[in-house]
Amino acid sequence: MTAYGIRIESDFSLWADLPDQAEFFRTVTLRKESPLFPKNSFSQKVLSYARLHGRKIVFSRMYAAEKAYMPGEPLVYEVENVVRFSWWHGSDEIWIQTLRDCTDERLAFWVLHPFLPFFLTVENSLVLLHGSSIQIGREALLLLAPFDGGKSTLVNKALSREVWLVSDDVVPIAVEGKEAVCIPSHPYIHLDRKAESLGTRSRNYADRFLPLKAICLLSWNRKNDNIFFEEIRGVRRFVILKEHGVYTSLLTHQDSLDLAIGTLGNQLPFFNLTRPFGMKYLDQTVEDILSYFGSRFEAENSINHNLP
Repeated sequence: MTAYGIRIESDFSLWADLPDQAEFFRTVTLRKESPLFPKNSFSQKVLSYARLHGRKIVFSRMYAAEKAYMPGEPLVYEVENVVRFSWWHGSDEIWIQTLRDCTDERLAFWVLHPFLPFFLTVENSLVLLHGSSIQIGREALLLLAPFDGGKSTLVNKALSREVWLVSDDVVPIAVEGKEAVCIPSHPYIHLDRKAESLGTRSRNYADRFLPLKAICLLSWNRKNDNIFFEEIRGVRRFVILKEHGVYTSLLTHQDSLDLAIGTLGNQLPFFNLTRPFGMKYLDQTVEDILSYFGSRFEAENSINHNLP
């Protein structure tokens, strides 16, 4: 099974319907055993966002005084009364200890939704942005919006138009040189906002890495029922991208993050979509997005195809 470009191997069944043949760049092994490190064996660094879905989160390091994570450094991510993840920095083996309130559904949620993005950030593997992504043609469109900004609802409606889900809520992106690639996360959409739940599984789910071709910021128009696009220019592009970073306070490689965000901001078309507030405008908003970006992607591909 695969999520976030990670091939997951485990000695137990994970309560989630994940693709078996999806593209991946790394393999991680989950082991459901006793804790790897004694709980009080090293100093603890509690994250500033220490409550998530009503539970306290504690991230512990052996060498909390060091700015950078040390190769082989013991690390622990603990979810209050649910699960404890332990691993060595740079290792592909993760030990899982289930706690009092753990259920199969909760374990799947904490593995896939919060922990794997956290793990990828600490391990300096990908750029992670708070947003959603869909496949249009053979390319990916990145959608950004604040919490409760309507991303999941819009993406869910788009999936009824034969669009494919790439990622909902956390979007993994690999940046190399001037190219950016969207990596599918997992096939679930969190529509009902139920705590500690993966949400609804999408039947239309991309299982291959896709070139990221454009970024769209979603905004509300509370004055009238007009839907319109406008290009975002200048430094505002980079400010928006930085604001949508996931777990950025954990990063010890800010230079590489800034370089990746610089590439996204400089190389990709970046638009603001202003749309009216209300479900009755949802169909038209989805239609306009697919038409606007579908035609742009086709035109760009046609130009690139005709280049010598």
